[in-house]
Amino acid sequence: MLTDGRGTGVCTLEQARGAQRRLRTRLGARDGVCGVGLVRRDAGYVLRVNVLDEDVEVPRRVDGVPVEVRVTGPLSPLGPAGRAPEPPG
Repeated sequence: MLTDGRGTGVCTLEQARGAQRRLRTRLGARDGVCGVGLVRRDAGYVLRVNVLDEDVEVPRRVDGVPVEVRVTGPLSPLGPAGRAPEPPG
């Protein structure tokens, strides 16, 4: 594990990918979780979990990899040119 200068550990890409897989499994289809991704930090990577609101419980570390939580609200897919796709019908 590396240090990012802010006192929080960051990890290699391989460590972060392994922790990401385990966190996705752990969170499953938990209500309020929109996604689990990787974020580049100065010297390495951390996990980021996007949630609907701040009431969703997410661990702060997974296998030593720091986890950031970002409240995004509801997310929807974007179509061409960054527009939401047309509803079927």
